[in-house]
Amino acid sequence: MHGVYLKALLGYYRRLAAEHRLDVLCLQENVPLASCAEPAEARTQAHLVGQTLESFQCLCQPDHPGLATLVSPAWQVEESFLVPLPRLERLSWVERMYIAGGVVKQKYALVSVLRKGPHALTVVNFHLDTAGDNAHRRRQVAAIAGALSTRGIARHVVACGDTNAFTWSRTRNGSVLAELMEPLCSAAGAKLCTELSATHFFARQREPLLTHRLLTWIGKLGIDHPLAYDVICSDLELVRSGQVVTTESDHDLVYAKLSWPSASAIRHSSG
Repeated sequence: MHGVYLKALLGYYRRLAAEHRLDVLCLQENVPLASCAEPAEARTQAHLVGQTLESFQCLCQPDHPGLATLVSPAWQVEESFLVPLPRLERLSWVERMYIAGGVVKQKYALVSVLRKGPHALTVVNFHLDTAGDNAHRRRQVAAIAGALSTRGIARHVVACGDTNAFTWSRTRNGSVLAELMEPLCSAAGAKLCTELSATHFFARQREPLLTHRLLTWIGKLGIDHPLAYDVICSDLELVRSGQVVTTESDHDLVYAKLSWPSASAIRHSSG
């Protein structure tokens, strides 16, 4: 939520790192720091999270800081780059009410290639459009899959983030997610590693926008539409996955432990 309750969220990240020996943490809705009193190297809120996790490197493109991937010092970073995603031509009047600024924004995925030993790991951090339909979001996933295939890095992939896979039917949530992520799963030989439990709650959306505050108020009346938005998918073998309730955010945090080909293990999280 653009760091509205960042200080409270830091505790979850510290516990996650301590309990699971965290390797990679992917954050969405990262924002630059407004205070010049912060250390010079802490340019965004994600940089502060990296400092909290002790020596985690923060991969974040200065021109588009919304996505940030934090990497344990155990990994060597080979490259990190943005993949532009298909853009909506316009917003409907309803979408203009809940999209900050009321204008179409260019979305990206942040791709980072990491190395430990003889193998490289491709980490994809994404935040698909809130506006538009699931067919549009599937096209955005297909653009990510195409970029990985073109560069020859669609192997040993961990992709995670917020799909915004909205559906009015909760019973169809799983099939909607599977259809939306299919282009990437197909290109990388990957599968969903997370459960289909709800991860997004409108009642916890306490950002300053009037429509967000209205949704929070409605949620207090007991009316909500929780869905599984946040996913991790990979072609690596899943050891276990889980979910952490983070009430200070409108999204819960999901994590997965994956088996690395060298027989060591990597742990990966998105939140």
